[in-house]
Amino acid sequence: MKISLYYSLYYYHYITSLFFIFLFYKKVNTKKVFSIKNENKDFYNLNSYINNVQETEELLLNFSEAYYDMTLFPSTNLEITVHTNIAFVGNANGTTVFDYGGKPGCATVININNNTKGKIIKFENITFEHYDPINHLPAFQINAAHDQFQILFYHCTFRNNDYQMVALDAFCNTKSQTKPQILFQQCNFYNNSDTIVRTNHSFTNQKNEELYKSLTVHFLNSNFIDNKGLFYLHYSGLILENCYFSKIDTNLNNDKKFALYYSESQQLLSIKNSTFENINIKNTHPLIESLKLNWIHEFNSFPVIISNVLDLEKSMIFVKLFSSVSKEEVLTII
Repeated sequence: MKISLYYSLYYYHYITSLFFIFLFYKKVNTKKVFSIKNENKDFYNLNSYINNVQETEELLLNFSEAYYDMTLFPSTNLEITVHTNIAFVGNANGTTVFDYGGKPGCATVININNNTKGKIIKFENITFEHYDPINHLPAFQINAAHDQFQILFYHCTFRNNDYQMVALDAFCNTKSQTKPQILFQQCNFYNNSDTIVRTNHSFTNQKNEELYKSLTVHFLNSNFIDNKGLFYLHYSGLILENCYFSKIDTNLNNDKKFALYYSESQQLLSIKNSTFENINIKNTHPLIESLKLNWIHEFNSFPVIISNVLDLEKSMIFVKLFSSVSKEEVLTII
């Protein structure tokens, strides 16, 4: 009897140990890691790596070198059909640069289909510079069949770019995710002459008056210095939280002339604990223009006076900052 009990306990511990070993092995093998070097086969085969090796729960691409020449990328675009979580991670010092060279470059196209939900695409510790394509695609073109995904930019820098940085084209009738679809955290934007984020929201439910709540772009703890025509949104929410803005100006090359924000649809614009300074627009185009705006603001420093306030949800919003230092700068809501 004692022997039988001994073997039973031994067998139980043996099976339990195998079970935990299996769980550990599975956890280790749910992440596939590639180290990508500049100008070698790993770099040239990025399309193949990403699209053919997504059977794991996460694909991690480590870009450990300081410089990557994107003009040498063999394909016109880096096109990704998402099946798993994917992370593009620069070196730990935050000095990894993707240089598009101001030449026809490699746009990153991210396709998120109906059968792929809840996935996260992350870019971390990377600087993107000198993007100016010939194919008229933004640096990051996101095509989504729903709202259940996240694109994360963490500790990234966008500088000296002459075309749109991020564009989101998404189909969604109702909100099913509370997290923002695009999040920029601790990012820096320097001397970009075109739109940083543009959204286009497609839908079939015309009666839903809260469509703009289905897509959200959130900037957190980020800096914007010397940029033009920053945000162009369509039925989307924009949250600017703990951000710093300086030297905002109008993008005169865009068909819609604006400096900070433009929309022709119902929107949410939330500005929390953010600083605006050195705004010196020298033309008659607005800082903010929107057809139907839900406006939330908790300004830390915003050198304007709000006057002539009407019903914000039914008004065209124009913000005009006069350039003469001898005059009082005025924000007018018409």
